[in-house]
Amino acid sequence: MEFELIDFLSNHLVALVGDGERFENGKSVKKGVFCFSGFIVDLNGDWYWTTAGHCLKEFDKSLKNGDLTASSISFLDYFGMDSSDDHPIPYPYEPGCATFLDSPEDGLDYGLIKIPPLTQLAFEKNKIRPVCEANWASISELTFTAYKMLGIPSHLVDEIPIGDDIRALFPNALLHVHRISPADVPTISNDEWFVGKLADESTISNIEGMSGGPIMGFRQIGTGQWVYHVIAIQSRWLPNSRIVLGCSIPRFVEAARHALTTGHDD
Repeated sequence: MEFELIDFLSNHLVALVGDGERFENGKSVKKGVFCFSGFIVDLNGDWYWTTAGHCLKEFDKSLKNGDLTASSISFLDYFGMDSSDDHPIPYPYEPGCATFLDSPEDGLDYGLIKIPPLTQLAFEKNKIRPVCEANWASISELTFTAYKMLGIPSHLVDEIPIGDDIRALFPNALLHVHRISPADVPTISNDEWFVGKLADESTISNIEGMSGGPIMGFRQIGTGQWVYHVIAIQSRWLPNSRIVLGCSIPRFVEAARHALTTGHDD
């Protein structure tokens, strides 16, 4: 059942990947594959690849400073059930092409890349399901009884050599999360965050790389059927306490619409 659930939910998952080389003081110190977890959000009829803002903020900074070079940047959209094409979809990423905000004090951490029409058609062909307004319109009025987070932990892909066929080498993870109150975590200064603790039964010790993936809330409706909503973007990870923080989807949508309309985030 868990395998069927991850296949079903992974129709949301889209990763941004590429080959990278990191430099320190002008000298190459590491080569390998990088991967950012993400999903698709429909904002006013346009599709946006969505991830954590701090990921793209650090990525752009490293590219601009020459601390990182990146090539073969592509989207991967084949994780879910009924996908028919496992080829990477090239994307010409350059610093400045994304909209992002990383503001922990405001409970915000999101990044957006507008999806070109041909790429959207490819996503649709591979059965990618965007998160739409119907998903978040009534979240504040709903009660959820279970939570899960979806993404690609970095340690699962760190050993992939540059140049390898990456199409089948990105295993994703679906982890159970117990929701807790922001008041229970003294270091959190804004109660807008989704706050959860990774379930003790989880076998994954490090979820770095899952930032940007969706956090989902599950509830039962009158017929007893389980339904879900994407309620947050996975943002921070406190490894010592196994606590995860997520940027609330309604909060993100409000801020993102303002940024996309005005061209700035304040």
